[in-house]
Amino acid sequence: RFNPYRPDVTAAVASGYSVRKNDEQVGIDISRGTEAAYQLFRPSVRRNVRRAQQSSLVYELVPGSADNMHVFVEMYKKAMDFLMADPFFYFSPGYFDGLSMTSCAKLLFVRHGEKVVAATILLDDEPNERVYYHLGCFDRNYSLCRPMDFLYYAICQFAESWGRRAVHLGGGAETLHRFKAGFSPKRISYYVGSRIFLEEQYGKICDLYLRLHPEMSSSQ
Repeated sequence: RFNPYRPDVTAAVASGYSVRKNDEQVGIDISRGTEAAYQLFRPSVRRNVRRAQQSSLVYELVPGSADNMHVFVEMYKKAMDFLMADPFFYFSPGYFDGLSMTSCAKLLFVRHGEKVVAATILLDDEPNERVYYHLGCFDRNYSLCRPMDFLYYAICQFAESWGRRAVHLGGGAETLHRFKAGFSPKRISYYVGSRIFLEEQYGKICDLYLRLHPEMSSSQ
């Protein structure tokens, strides 16, 4: 996976890697402030932010304590269960423990009263003046309050207050990508590369896989 802001694709190809563009990820330019970025949100997104405000949603940055991280993890697991997500997206407790101990990870909650209805873990890249959206989730019982629209708006607010110039939302599956695209027209090309180092062993693994899954023999 290549850093989308430093995709040294030419050097990778010269080294024998097969490189392909994976997708066009979404970024928000906040160099002129959140309100300027807000004007570039799709009209439907701006309406959803206003609906969230009218629903008395509030956002806050919270410490990455064990209790707060537990709230996030439980909501995140429920969201992944609902989406029937691949095992790849279920992270170990140790992963979240590690995040909580890093200085760049920030935990942001959206509340309705005392109830946490949406949350995100952000990665703050201070040297490059960017904030990365890492993981996020929401309570579907509060869908009509539009907590995720409000959460993304809150991310911009905090990123601006930290002196950052951009928010990187990333990509995702079609539905998620379409949702993120509503927050900005800016796109960042994202590349991935691959290379087979051990041809013989790789061939044996492929043969074994096709014996176990013959229905995949026509797949690329």
